[in-house]
Amino acid sequence: MVYLTSLLMFYQYLRLSARAPELIRPHSQLQTILWLTPVVLLWCFLIGGQYNVGADYFSYIDIFSGEKVAYLLMKGDYGFVNFVSFCNSIGLFGQGILLLISLISVLILLYAGRTFVKDQELFLFLFVFIVFASTFHNQMNAVRQYSAVYLYTLGGLLLFKKQYIWAIIPLFAAATVHSSSIAVLLLLPIILIIGKFVRKRRYLSAFLLIALILSVAFPESLLSNVLSRFEQYAYYADDGRLEIGGINVINKLTKYIYLPLILYAIYLFPHMRLTEKQKQLFVIGLCGYCVKIALMDITIVQRMGAYFEIFMCIPLTYLLIHHLSYHRIRFPFLMVYLLLPYAAKVTLFAVNEYTYQNYFFR
Repeated sequence: MVYLTSLLMFYQYLRLSARAPELIRPHSQLQTILWLTPVVLLWCFLIGGQYNVGADYFSYIDIFSGEKVAYLLMKGDYGFVNFVSFCNSIGLFGQGILLLISLISVLILLYAGRTFVKDQELFLFLFVFIVFASTFHNQMNAVRQYSAVYLYTLGGLLLFKKQYIWAIIPLFAAATVHSSSIAVLLLLPIILIIGKFVRKRRYLSAFLLIALILSVAFPESLLSNVLSRFEQYAYYADDGRLEIGGINVINKLTKYIYLPLILYAIYLFPHMRLTEKQKQLFVIGLCGYCVKIALMDITIVQRMGAYFEIFMCIPLTYLLIHHLSYHRIRFPFLMVYLLLPYAAKVTLFAVNEYTYQNYFFR
């Protein structure tokens, strides 16, 4: 119930504040900060204040206390080690570093949301992000990778805004925080180019179809040839552990549960009153979803799809905005469709990252 209550708090606060023009159209940066502070505080309380959520919590607490960093150095994650060392040098250890990481993450997420939608629509983006993407929960266990995910997303946004020099900083940081991001780095400019030029529904549908085919029949020889070129994955190829078929049929079906909404969003794409920038973002988000789906059945690299989880929220966010503006009768049905699987996941079937304990209320 903690997650559902928090979701309701995020949703209601941002939705109700949308009725206050002086807040959502701030005259200064200070007003923006004041408006978003409750969101940031609740986020840090939940994510930064998590206690023993997932399998790796205590391992990270040890790392944040300056221990067990040799493993990370061996993997080449120098940026993460240096970040922890800097925090330790200023007197920040353990749970404090987890709180700082959660603060940085939510600031990047809010920057992304305010890039995708207007401030008065931010509540819909955050809703889709929590119930649709798995980042909200998985970041509490895979701390390094999801730190890289946020940095990778920030780099992608800066590239999208043509701030190429600034984009180098978060992309380089992502590569040194978790080296797996290097393997998907080349996909970013490709997806941005596709987003700039592709608008036809038949092409978008074809991308999705290809992703679905790959999700059930990924060529193992292609996987081995590509990943063996990356040092962090080469030894998996050598000992035959680049395994296809990493999840069972039931889990795979749950990954497809939102597919009808994605198809519906593609169908309505030409009818949505989107700006050219938003059309580009829609296609980028769809491509991100396709990457996530295509890789989901590959044991070693399925988490690579996480790098596109924030972007893949865009099509469903625009779908909700379109219905809230022009088809209000259908809007609650879409919200229920999105919410019910998530509600079941965090209540009836809650395991691992979908259970919760808080450090401050142990």
